[in-house]
This record gives sequence, structure tokens and C-alpha cells, in this order.
Amino acid sequence: MNKKILIILLCVMVITSIIFLKDKLIKNSQDDNSNQEEILKSDIENLSKYKSKYMGDASNFSNLNNKIALHDIPMTFKLHPDELMAEINYKESVSNIDEGKLKRGLVYNSTVNFVLIDNLKVLKLNFKEVSYTISREKLDEWYGVELPSLEDKEQWKKEVSDKLSDMDHIEKFIHENMDIENK
Repeated sequence: MNKKILIILLCVMVITSIIFLKDKLIKNSQDDNSNQEEILKSDIENLSKYKSKYMGDASNFSNLNNKIALHDIPMTFKLHPDELMAEINYKESVSNIDEGKLKRGLVYNSTVNFVLIDNLKVLKLNFKEVSYTISREKLDEWYGVELPSLEDKEQWKKEVSDKLSDMDHIEKFIHENMDIENK
């Protein structure tokens, strides 16, 4: 009889633990999505302390990219100052990232980096199986303005943040501005 009670208690504890962990994981996922949305809607002014004339400032580049979209994906950085190019190497496969989160992050992050880092010419966003490369020249053409003008709060809202909810706009941005290379 004692064995049956012990087994029942053990089963109840296991089931309770599973339910608790499931609820905790769901809450964490919702918090991550909420944080991601807050980042995408934030003003460029909140990031102005990362403004730099030089892309070779590794700590500034790292700090900036750890504050913007996709920051929750483990990453490393590689700077190529002779080429004025920076690489962000994400330690994740794109297939494991929500598609909307990924695509909005590509648009937001590339725009933020070029707006705030004056001499950055090329940005490469590497994932395990694919790389996205974008140039300042392409972004200048896309936005039709000098990128530093997007530091203005109203201009940023009009040209960038208000359009991040439009997936057609996001798809067009990626298609027209990014070179995509499968590894």
C-alpha cells in the first residue's frame, strides 16, 4: 500500500513540475517577444550614445548590437577596418528563429548600424546556414536620404519604425538591398 501511495505522489510531483515548467517557458517566450517588439518600436534617440564616426570601435559596436533586435541570439563580432566592414556571427540557424522576428531584425539592425556608425560601408549578418550582406550605398538609395538624417526622431519613425509592421515592406527591403548567400 505504501508503494502505491509513493508512486502516486511521485507522479503528482512530476506532473506538477511539467505544468510549472511549461507555464514558465511560455511566459519567458512571451516576455522575449514583448521585449523584441519594444526594441523595434524604440526611438533611435535611445541608441544615440552608440553614435560613432568609426566602425573600428569594437566595444561600441558590440554594445550597440547587444541592445537592438536579435540581441537574444548568441553572437560574436568581427571587424574589418581596412574594408570598413563589420560581421555579426549569430550562433543560430535561421530555421530556429521566428521568421517575422528575423526579417524585422535584419531591417532594423542593418539600418541602426549604418545610421549610427558613420564610416561603416558593409554589414554582414551571418547565421549558421545563410549570410545577409548589405551596403551603405544600398541603404542610401532605399531611404532616399543621407542615413544620418534618420537620427531625427520623427524621420526615424516615418521611415523606419512605422514600417516594421508591414511584412510586404520588410520583404521588399530584404529582396532589394541584401545579398543572400547560402553556406
